Amino acid sequence: MPSLKGTTNPSFKHGQYVNGKPSTIYLRWQNMKARCLQPSHKDYAKYGAKGVTICDRWAYGADGLSGFEWFILDMGPPPFAGASIDRIDGAQGYGPNNCRWATLAEQATNKRNTRWLEIDGKSKPLTVWAKEAGIGPKTVHYRLKRGLSAKDAVFLRIDKSTFLNERTS
Repeated sequence: MPSLKGTTNPSFKHGQYVNGKPSTIYLRWQNMKARCLQPSHKDYAKYGAKGVTICDRWAYGADGLSGFEWFILDMGPPPFAGASIDRIDGAQGYGPNNCRWATLAEQATNKRNTRWLEIDGKSKPLTVWAKEAGIGPKTVHYRLKRGLSAKDAVFLRIDKSTFLNERTS
């Protein structure tokens, strides 16, 4: 087995201690398990109670390795600071075929309530289109609600000075 980095604490096989405290990656793995398996966890209602599972290998270990060791072997170390565990398909549980390291922005667009728009054959979250166009997502929502096409809702430019002049005359 490859060595796991960190200062070894003899009471913990995983060796993921830094300055006497569990490493960030170990805490992320523990939190993933807790929100899916422990009804007392603050986020259990959003995960475990809704049927979000963890593969047995990550939860309990197998073949003489702990669940954490399998998690590290399958996922590898976080590729950048602040990386978090993200389920690619939110309808499936945590496991090697459905998880990746992601930024907070990537996770924010990978939610059930994310609204996706297709414009010129490209599909992106509404918030991404709005940011690229330099307008607020609420403006895009409002325009869509008023019946504009996705393309017009994102890219339509209104000359505010003309609009304001019409209102004052």
